[in-house]
Order: sequence, then structure tokens, then C-alpha cells
Amino acid sequence: VPDFVRIIARIQPMIEKYGATYFETLTAVALIYFAESAQISVLEVGLGGRLDATNIVVPAVSIITSISYDHTEHLGTTLAQIAAEKGGILKQGVPCVCGDLPDEASQVINAMAAERSVTIVRASNQYKAAITHESPGWTHFDVQGDTDLDGSYSLPLNGIHQVQNAVVAAAACSQLRQEGWKISRDSFAEGLKQTHWPGRFQIVGQNPTIIVDVAHNTASFDQLLHVLNHFFKSTKIFFIIGLLKDKDFQQIAKMVAGTASVVQPVTPDTPRALSAELLADQFAKRVSYVLKPGSVAEGIDAVLKIANPESTICIAGSHHVVGEALEKIKGLTR
Repeated sequence: VPDFVRIIARIQPMIEKYGATYFETLTAVALIYFAESAQISVLEVGLGGRLDATNIVVPAVSIITSISYDHTEHLGTTLAQIAAEKGGILKQGVPCVCGDLPDEASQVINAMAAERSVTIVRASNQYKAAITHESPGWTHFDVQGDTDLDGSYSLPLNGIHQVQNAVVAAAACSQLRQEGWKISRDSFAEGLKQTHWPGRFQIVGQNPTIIVDVAHNTASFDQLLHVLNHFFKSTKIFFIIGLLKDKDFQQIAKMVAGTASVVQPVTPDTPRALSAELLADQFAKRVSYVLKPGSVAEGIDAVLKIANPESTICIAGSHHVVGEALEKIKGLTR
């Protein structure tokens, strides 16, 4: 907190002079702080890439993990248009590590890379990964790629998409090593093992099992439902779900209806929220048991009253929903 206050005081005249947005201000604070104390910084784009505040940085390596439909009102309605925005982070001569991309998006990224003399590194071509064992909260997998990063790893996250993310991280580390950074296999393994990423199939309660996940578009719900069915298909699944207005709520409702026994629609506390009543209408066509729409806190109370200890409760739909849920659950356990 003292560092944050100090940096804000330093840049406040510029914030006011240029009318910097909330995200632009936080990005500036982060860049100053990292410049003072970090050897390597990993910056995640806020929205798209081409026009994002983080794009002021010329990185050692660029990374595009995946491309799917999201924020279409800003980024475009086709994968090619979205890829053009994401590809805006490519810098002249700076290598870019890519995860598995749809063909339509990959063609755009390849063309942009050629224009900027960017070497594209396909992570899945460099490394192959295979899950050896998984349980709720942990995934163990082997990596092969003819480098000394080959071996067995443990990751406190679930889903093949998280293993694919780890492979992208391995490929990025390989690029950094080529530039002289000393990243050992042991330090890479420890980094994966110590990963803490709240809201990613995070189990926050037992008897009943309570899971929170920030899935908020069709691609992330696809991954969430795959993992949820893998571990908890044999249980009665209660879904507490709230979405933002700009999401494809009709398609998401169709997807969730195939897994949920009971749905509790909620309205997150943000002006961007989709009305829980609208969501309830979608689920009423597809699920036999839809609870009365309410707030996130009200939804959690309602579900806990009827769920038995063997049930599974999944709370998802946005960062707003998960944030409110974590506060509510923390209050219940005090």
C-alpha cells in the first residue's frame, strides 16, 4: 500500500492532465513498480491488445495463449477480426509464443508476424504434454520436447487447458533462455507447483463441495463444464450463475443446462450485469428446477438451504460473481 500511494502521488498530475482511465492508471503504477523491483514482469493485456495500455511495452517475448469469441462489441465479430486486435501486441523482431489457435485466427497472426519479422513459436510443436494423474485441485503431467525442461510436473489447477498454458509457459521460458536468462528446470517446476490463481476451478468449501470459477464466455464455460463433469458428474450439481450484458447468455445457458440439476440465477453488483430474471427465463426452458433470481449472496443462501453434503455447488459467470461469492463464503466461515 505505501508503494502504491507513493507512485500514485508521483503520477497524479499526469493522470489529471491526460484524463487517464482506471486501467491506464493501474498499468502505469504497475510499470513503475516493476521497473523498481522486478527482473522479469509478465504483463497481461486487459482487452484485445492493439489499443491496450500494456501495448506500450516492447517485451522480450510476446505470448498469445488462445483466441476465442469475447468482447465482440470491441474486438470484432469474427475470429479473424479478434486475431487482428490480439496480434497488435506483435513487435518488430520480437518472437511470439502461441498456444493452439483456430485456423482462421492463426492465418491472421502468421500474416502479421511476417510483416513485422516476428518468429512464431508454436508451443505444442515444441513440447508435448500428457496428463498422468489428476484430482480436484491438482494435475500431474509429463512434458517432452528434447530440452532440459522435459520431465514430470505438478500444477495446482485442473483442466487440459491449464496444462496447455503450462506448455506455453515452457516455450516462453525456452525463448528467454536463448536470450541469456538462467531458468532451470527446478525453478520452472517450482513455479508451476506454487501457482496460485484464484477463481480457476477453485474449491472453497466441502460437504457440499463449493467451486468458484470466473468462466465468463462460451470458451471458458466449455472448459469449466468439462472439468466439472470429469470430477463431479455423479453428484447433484447446483449452478449459481451470473453474467454480464455483453456475453452470449443464450448459448451459455444451453451449455450449463446439460450439466446442472438446479440453477440459481444471480445478478452481480455491477452496472454491466445481465438481469438474473433474463437468465432465469433462458434456464426455465431447459432446466426443471430454477430458483428465484436474486443477488449473489441471496443465491448462495438459497442453494445452501437445499443442497445436501454430497452435492456440488458451482458458482460462475464473471469475476464480479466470484468476488462477491468469496466474500460471502468468507463471512459464513467466520
